[in-house]
Amino acid sequence: MSDEQTTEVPENVARAVAIAAGEIPADPDAKALRARGGVKDYNAKGNRRAHWYRMVWRSGAWEYVSQERLPSGNYLAHERQATVRGDVYPGEILVTHDHGAGLDKGALLVTLGSDGKIAFVDLDTANTRAGLEITLPNGAIVKTPNPRGR
Repeated sequence: MSDEQTTEVPENVARAVAIAAGEIPADPDAKALRARGGVKDYNAKGNRRAHWYRMVWRSGAWEYVSQERLPSGNYLAHERQATVRGDVYPGEILVTHDHGAGLDKGALLVTLGSDGKIAFVDLDTANTRAGLEITLPNGAIVKTPNPRGR
């Protein structure tokens, strides 16, 4: 018996990695999945518990997942707590950032099973002078401009 462990990569994860790396084309008939594109959560005193946005790397450019904006203001209850959603597809790279801040983390979108539930695989991201380098689970590196670079 060998000491080496073999980790079986699920087919849907391997397919999502291959799409993100550009090894295979995305399925044009893929069903869009609804994912949170932004969350705003302030308490009654106006203290922030969460306020973040999600961006997707699509067709060679960064765009926000949701085209709908979060409400401005923190006085009324419907302005203090809101969530916006948008369409995403398997194999797309997503990044998250806090309101007014740089990127926090990156993730690869994967669907799980026939029930269509969304799952994310965390990705390592590195800011460089040339932009953003995202390391996929198979070791491939995707280089993009940094959408929040200053």
